[in-house]
Amino acid sequence: MAGNQLIRVDYKSAALIKALGKPAQATPRTAALALTQTAWEVKKAETVEMQRVFDRPTRWTLNSLFVDRASTSKLEARVYWREFAGKGVPAFKYLNPNIFGGERKQKRFEQALRLRGYIAAGVFLMPTKAVPLDQHGNVPSPLIKKVLSHLKANSEVGYLANQTARSKKRNSRKTPQTYFYGNPGDRGEGVWERRSFAQGRSIRPIFLATKSAPVYRPIYDPTGLAERLVPKIFPREMANAFEQAVAKAKT
Repeated sequence: MAGNQLIRVDYKSAALIKALGKPAQATPRTAALALTQTAWEVKKAETVEMQRVFDRPTRWTLNSLFVDRASTSKLEARVYWREFAGKGVPAFKYLNPNIFGGERKQKRFEQALRLRGYIAAGVFLMPTKAVPLDQHGNVPSPLIKKVLSHLKANSEVGYLANQTARSKKRNSRKTPQTYFYGNPGDRGEGVWERRSFAQGRSIRPIFLATKSAPVYRPIYDPTGLAERLVPKIFPREMANAFEQAVAKAKT
């Protein structure tokens, strides 16, 4: 997988010519249609595979693949990953550990805290059982934003800065929660949550620091899947394209 490209389906490739079992001869329009439909079928299969291998993948992950259509002047189609993610991370980047295996790099959350001097380059923050996970099993982004804002590690206008006088008054009636980084009572270094109740106060860790990088094993092989599928799909799509061309010629 080169960059954000998953696979390129080229009409003149040896794999497609071999799959057809004879020299590939077709009008450019017919070939372009077959190539494009093959790419769409690969995209569908990749989405199904991601649903199978990943635990509750997000809609962003499942919708991260795109198809670059073939044309009569460009007899190749591509399946590629969305490269621009706005304020987020492109799927092909955060899926890399699941594709290639190995240690994961620091996430943006950890990088932000590193830049503020809270953690070193080789330190990772692992959520504790106190963190409520979202429907996809991930740490909710609003919690991440609140922590970064409290620790003054957010490069954007943060959660606290966005609080209006009315919202501050409303939130004061709720259980006040603040976050700090430390190792209180040698109970573990990391991000701690300070909570106040009518009966008193308490603290609990929500992210604990570790120097052991999370290690992933490869569970998803998108390129391998695509390369296995294309020789199977393309002959069928070429036959369909021929049938459509013949039917259109008769009308």
